[in-house]
Amino acid sequence: MLVTLVAMAYLARRSVRERFYNSFFTSHHLFLVFYGMMFYHPLSNIIKHQTNTDKHRIMCDLVDNITLHSNEDLLVLCEEPPEFAAGVKRAWIWPLIGLLIYLLDTSFRYLSSHSERYRVATVQAYAMTGHAVHLRLQFCRKSPVKILPGQYVLLQCPAISTLEWHPFTITELPVEGRNDITLTIKVRGDWTEELYGRVAQREQCKRNLGGVDPYRRIEFLLDGPYPSVMSNMLDCKRVLFIGAGVGITPFVTIMRLLLSTNVDQPARVHLVWIARSLETFLWFADEIARLQEKFWSQNKPDRFWVKLYWTQNYDEHLLAECFGDMPSIKSRMHQGRPNWNDVFIDLVTLYPKKSVSVFSCGPKELTKEIRLKCKEYSKHGCKLSYFHEGFG
Repeated sequence: MLVTLVAMAYLARRSVRERFYNSFFTSHHLFLVFYGMMFYHPLSNIIKHQTNTDKHRIMCDLVDNITLHSNEDLLVLCEEPPEFAAGVKRAWIWPLIGLLIYLLDTSFRYLSSHSERYRVATVQAYAMTGHAVHLRLQFCRKSPVKILPGQYVLLQCPAISTLEWHPFTITELPVEGRNDITLTIKVRGDWTEELYGRVAQREQCKRNLGGVDPYRRIEFLLDGPYPSVMSNMLDCKRVLFIGAGVGITPFVTIMRLLLSTNVDQPARVHLVWIARSLETFLWFADEIARLQEKFWSQNKPDRFWVKLYWTQNYDEHLLAECFGDMPSIKSRMHQGRPNWNDVFIDLVTLYPKKSVSVFSCGPKELTKEIRLKCKEYSKHGCKLSYFHEGFG
């Protein structure tokens, strides 16, 4: 039991989990071995208790360190050898409750993900710059699927693994007349690396054969959608979105919704996007630029406020080459990491005695830093409510 717990704990370390997710995921099925041993422990009669304590007092045969008078009494009581028996076995009941809940949940998820309700067809799949995959999946069922911004789905690719389910945030919601969703998947770990390789290989073969796809479409199983703390973004009047790398994806649904509809909320959107490579910004630079143009044409330039931070290998020539035709993106690109004091000072200056909802998605270090800034600047008259999702 101890060995299984140590193995699970070691393989759950962040350094192992990021580089060898399959090992981490598979090792956690050792909990079934742990449960088996835990059931065996009380049911195997290893633990017993003495039944004849009235005729054989416990430790009565140890007479060397007691008085002679006591020895005479004890010798009478020790004439009968000790007898042992296993007690009533009830310990197995409590772990069984948890195991039954797990089995019911697993069975329900398996049946629902394989049912027609959540069966999906791959409409579009291609490799993106910045080592990412774009997926458009269409629900096979005819009735519309209700999905809110910020929700996520669990995705399985049977061709890669029939055991692994990975969570991905939905980046585009179904629109009227369509019943599909879009996912943007950043390569992080061996499962996403395998998916990226398969998609890129299909694209290469398709180009070599003049647009003919020689392979079957990559099939997926989908479970969800599931709510998250980001699901209430549309209920907020003033928001600050902070995304690190692929952590921008929960907020892309809001940007695309603002582009395609005329929703009133959020009335003010502040976006801070941090990424290491310039290629990452290419994922959604077009949406950001078009949304800025839309609000400028509506004479609402202050509704959408953007700052982009390129943290590594900053190159002015490369920036001009990639975003030369997007001045609204290039002018908002900054070198290095954000100065959070400046960001939050701007907020409390713009919205004195008002409430602002702060959403962040990124690594734990970013989450911790933003939480501290929200507490600090909430004392300056602006109420900052913090919601976050983390990865890594």
